[in-house]
Amino acid sequence: MIAAEITVSGLFAPRTQTGRSMSGSHETHGFPESIYREILIQGVKLRENLVAGTYADARTTTTTTPTTTLTALTPVDEAADEATFARGGDAEPRRRRGYKWVRWSSYADRNMMISIGRDLDGMNLVVGRAMHQSDMLPAKVKPDHGVAYVSHGGAEHMKHDFEVLMPAHFNWIRAGHGHVPEYAVEAGRTANGEMLYVGRTYHNGAPCVGKVQRSHGVLYIPFDGKEIPYREYEVLVQC
Repeated sequence: MIAAEITVSGLFAPRTQTGRSMSGSHETHGFPESIYREILIQGVKLRENLVAGTYADARTTTTTTPTTTLTALTPVDEAADEATFARGGDAEPRRRRGYKWVRWSSYADRNMMISIGRDLDGMNLVVGRAMHQSDMLPAKVKPDHGVAYVSHGGAEHMKHDFEVLMPAHFNWIRAGHGHVPEYAVEAGRTANGEMLYVGRTYHNGAPCVGKVQRSHGVLYIPFDGKEIPYREYEVLVQC
């Protein structure tokens, strides 16, 4: 490897005696013509790199193997996310899957369903979901009656075609004003694509499950033929 010093101006100051090429047509500064030509090429590349603001060490000529550059990830701004959740914005909580929605059957193992408590009539209520006007909505299910109830458009709607949530490990986490904690159970989406989450509250002494709609900042529950909003509620979260 022949060393040569290359200045910013691109002039060469080799450490060998100046001489001419065999053809005598131009100076090669004592280098064989092929090597001198390569030095000139590297000098041009160096000038281009310097103009572009990139430093290149032109004192050696090497062959490099392409490498993959990893793009740094932007840290999650938890405070910004909290503020976004509070006003029902676009940011969605982190997800954890493992639970499943199963089409209702009277033969389903009710011990595997997620109970939310007992209704005013003493019947058990479990977590479900059902479709209504292109929205997949969280539902309160009465297994003993084989029906589910959803809230939509200010009213309660009974459904005979629905799904029930089958177990993973769940907790109910207190929240409110459109906030949804991480790993909340996703029940469905509106026709406009907004995610809806499973929420719970107590109304007239009875537990009610419904949809947490962050853009509205509330939990909606179906009760006595009506859709009732709650600012404070619990969210079903997978552990």
